[in-house]
Amino acid sequence: MTILMADDLILRPWRANDEAEAQALFRYAKDPEIGPSAGWNTHADVQESAAIIRDVLCGAESYAIVLRKPDDKELADMPIGSISLQPVPDQVLHHIAAFESCEPGNTMELGFWIGKPFWGRGLVPQASRALINHAFDDLHLNAV
Repeated sequence: MTILMADDLILRPWRANDEAEAQALFRYAKDPEIGPSAGWNTHADVQESAAIIRDVLCGAESYAIVLRKPDDKELADMPIGSISLQPVPDQVLHHIAAFESCEPGNTMELGFWIGKPFWGRGLVPQASRALINHAFDDLHLNAV
């Protein structure tokens, strides 16, 4: 279980079958400005959020974005967003000249979302730097 640290953040694995975790996800995923811009539908209820955690977010190299020292104690150890590395499909790699020298399976794309109350605070760049460093230093990827 990999846990990554950034200045203001902890990137930790998502917790399946955790009601508080599902509630935290639903708090932000029900916002119509979050999901559609990240490529997924707005969540309809907490049960949908729980299923997404279990079936999608608990995958390899998928991390909950958590504040290290939240002002609001209700946010302690609760996700405020998500960031992950996903394999770039081979058919996409073949159409991008910059990736000609990359081995399939050794190139990943970074995806993320963060709850609207946390926009504009520089948190996603922190999370991205931590995950990119992990990608190259620990996973030995060719490209992100």
